Amino acid sequence: MGDMPPELTDPGAAGGASSEFRRLARAGLGASTDGTYRECEPMTAVERRATANTALDTLVSYRAARP
Repeated sequence: MGDMPPELTDPGAAGGASSEFRRLARAGLGASTDGTYRECEPMTAVERRATANTALDTLVSYRAARP
């Protein structure tokens, strides 16, 4: 998972990922997950929901494409 596609990490790339998800994904592209936790902590409930929705959409579409 170290090489995530730009539509999941780049704020300027086209795609359906929420900006909150992209922010967390970029923060987690290191050797540890500490950055992800730091970015998530100040998020509001609405921002966390947007992130969770993008994560779920990504997992479901990945699974559907690779049965």
